[in-house]
Amino acid sequence: MRYQPVVTSFLTPSQAQMLPSIVGKSMFVYMSGGYAQAQRKVACISPYELENVDYFIDCLVSKYDARYKVLRHPDVLGALLHLGIERDQLGDILVNQEEIVLFCTSHMADFIMDACIKIGRCPIHFEIDNAHEVQGVSYEEIRVNCSSLRMDAIVAQLAHCSRTKASKMIASGLVKLNDIVLEENGQLCDNDYVSIRKVGRFQFKEVVATSKKNRLILRFLKFQ
Repeated sequence: MRYQPVVTSFLTPSQAQMLPSIVGKSMFVYMSGGYAQAQRKVACISPYELENVDYFIDCLVSKYDARYKVLRHPDVLGALLHLGIERDQLGDILVNQEEIVLFCTSHMADFIMDACIKIGRCPIHFEIDNAHEVQGVSYEEIRVNCSSLRMDAIVAQLAHCSRTKASKMIASGLVKLNDIVLEENGQLCDNDYVSIRKVGRFQFKEVVATSKKNRLILRFLKFQ
């Protein structure tokens, strides 16, 4: 029996972090998201060394006219999911005021180019451009003043709402922790990702300081 490399779909950052320990040291694990700063990555698990795993991924690029609408990440992701595409077939999606860049598994590229021709009122025409110069994920650094690392307190600060409303958002499935819907209140850890529907996606980096009133000053990255 001849062992061949196995390629995964796109993994979330937390899944990618856990994979090497699951696979063990007897196999080579290669990961790529199509560009250097990728968050979602495809993994190739191989019994022997490989030189390149990027050929499992395609970069699709489309210009669009922002006079129709300035598109955002949720607009593009929503349109693709509406076509029946599973989230794990899509890598990072980068959107600015003139261009959409998305990474997908190679076998999905033709379908996306044929089926995704409009997002909202904006005509779209994706083409494969694997040599495209990617600017990377855009984010801003923010700091929040929080009473604890409990998720209801965190969500309340990030969403600028009361703790009671934050608890209801969690109970309604509107909050994800490391890309998994949060089913109950929990504790935040360093480098965890928090996604709040209609608010945004954040990564917790560290506790910067503690105030005189014993409140925590937390540093987050807020992705655009």
